Amino acid sequence: MDFKISCLEYAYTSNGLVNIDDANKSDSYFLDKELSIPLIYCSGEKNIPYWRKVSNISAEDLNRVFGGSESIEHYNKKIEISQNLYIEDSFGFKKWVKYSAHSSKVEYYIKEINKIVDVAFFDEDGEVFIYIEVFYKNKKTQADIDKFNKLNVVVYEYDIQKRRCYPISAGISYKEQYYKDRERIANSRKYIQTQRKEIKKFKTVSKEYYKSKQRTRVLESKIKSKGEQIEYTQIRIEEVRAKIKSLNHIEQTYLRLQGTTWDDVINNNNYK
Repeated sequence: MDFKISCLEYAYTSNGLVNIDDANKSDSYFLDKELSIPLIYCSGEKNIPYWRKVSNISAEDLNRVFGGSESIEHYNKKIEISQNLYIEDSFGFKKWVKYSAHSSKVEYYIKEINKIVDVAFFDEDGEVFIYIEVFYKNKKTQADIDKFNKLNVVVYEYDIQKRRCYPISAGISYKEQYYKDRERIANSRKYIQTQRKEIKKFKTVSKEYYKSKQRTRVLESKIKSKGEQIEYTQIRIEEVRAKIKSLNHIEQTYLRLQGTTWDDVINNNNYK
């Protein structure tokens, strides 16, 4: 099959895939992810931007990347789905179900059935939850579907001409087991998110809180020190009072004649 490079919508760069609408003449573009088949970006005031291969690229090089039967339409669509990370499935009248992926892979090999699918969608845990086959002219056969039925993953087929995506296999006990697993994973993630919020609250406690806590500790230490001083003073007072009580009658009379009060006696070093 003649692979029309001029109709190619995606090309590789050192930073990954780029759509033709986002390309420019200052970057280098390649046909394959290994960056071994260079492309030339062409654009002008009157021309629609496109890529063309350099003159020394052979048909064998193209077959190495695309095989001998893949159309440009098929290639563009599988890359587009992989990059967009979502598909929509019509379910009932005017009702659409959208499946979003965390990551994807093109030309994904399924070891269990020894088969390569166009696109595989993965969730946040790196687990496959949807396979997607792109259909342009050759639909999947019943033999293909029988293989997919051996899996526990739903498989969709995207019809390029009708622009419609629909399931062709639900796998083994897919509905019951899949939704149980998804519910368990969803509950686990809710718990993790709750714990992360609590940790975040702890991390964002203001510095003023710690300053106030430190000031409280200092005040508590000062109060304790003052209390100890009061206790010591009370002990000294009791000692002075005991000494005064031990004075004979003459000494007590002398103190009264001098106009000395009990406070004077207590505060006078001569009686300590």
